[in-house]
Amino acid sequence: MADRQKKFDRGSIDSVMAELAGLGTPGPPSDSAGNEHEESREPQNASHHIRYGVQLSSQGQYEEAISEFDQAIQLDPKSARAFNNRGYAYFSLHEYEQAINDFNMTLKLNPRSASAYNNRGYVFLAKEEYAQAVEEFNQALSLDDRMALAWHNRGFAAASQGHYNDAIVDFDQCLRLNPELANAYQNRGVAYLAKGEFDPAIADLDQALVQQPDYASAYYHRGFVYVAQGDYDHGLHDLTQAIRLQSNFPDAYYVRGDIHRARGDFDQAVADYSEALSHDPQFTLAYYHRGESHHQLHNFDAAIDDFTALLRLQPDNPSVHYSRGLAYAAKNDDERASADFDRARQFGQ
Repeated sequence: MADRQKKFDRGSIDSVMAELAGLGTPGPPSDSAGNEHEESREPQNASHHIRYGVQLSSQGQYEEAISEFDQAIQLDPKSARAFNNRGYAYFSLHEYEQAINDFNMTLKLNPRSASAYNNRGYVFLAKEEYAQAVEEFNQALSLDDRMALAWHNRGFAAASQGHYNDAIVDFDQCLRLNPELANAYQNRGVAYLAKGEFDPAIADLDQALVQQPDYASAYYHRGFVYVAQGDYDHGLHDLTQAIRLQSNFPDAYYVRGDIHRARGDFDQAVADYSEALSHDPQFTLAYYHRGESHHQLHNFDAAIDDFTALLRLQPDNPSVHYSRGLAYAAKNDDERASADFDRARQFGQ
């Protein structure tokens, strides 16, 4: 299968972004800044706005939550809890610099806030600045070595850099502290998958689905393992489940399309690659395999269109020039076929 599915790439990060931010669910990772007595020192109205803001964040109403945290900060400018939670709301809106500013302020007010280090680390994780993210998670763990999510997030950062053994060690510790965290099982399973260790990968993905039966990403990754093992029936079942749970899942459509293509069902393959491209128009492998499927169906013009679209994204790809050349040759367009074969030789050197 393609490298897109074998590694922790941007698609994988997006698929677990909400879960990483809190204890297995979207919403504020903490409604404190590491000091359990802080709320008693806050003005009553400030605490009210913070609690209501946390509730709004848990419902995905981040802009409204920010308004509540703004009011809390106006009433109590030294409330680390308000800054920490407002930072999470900004993060959830992908306003990363605002989020970092708020987590910085949280740590200025409360330098021992493990939660703020973890949250700031997750911003760097989302920005794919993995080395910085690891430093933040290390700080969080130095303050609270029982913070399961900090172990999980550090493991995710390690896996994102290809350090799968280190990632598995961190996921192990996370699950010792919180054996019910579904996406820790999923991500450890993906780390095993990346190492080619399919049996422990399946076991972890099974457990992720025990903990969270509607976990689309776990179905997708388990389906991918089955496909890598050549078990297309189970793979097809899991990928279809992933799509049922998350209809805008381009990778799941793509891998399901590969199953259909491997079975010679090129019409179904084209349909799935088309769905993948409708959700991710930059999905280069979907263009390539849809073009190959069109060629198998003798839809040479459609194949040429796909290879041409792909060459706009990867103009120096010799395999695409060669495949388009074959399509032109099938139409007896020898001049264009020869030009593409020449480019394939040129770029393949």
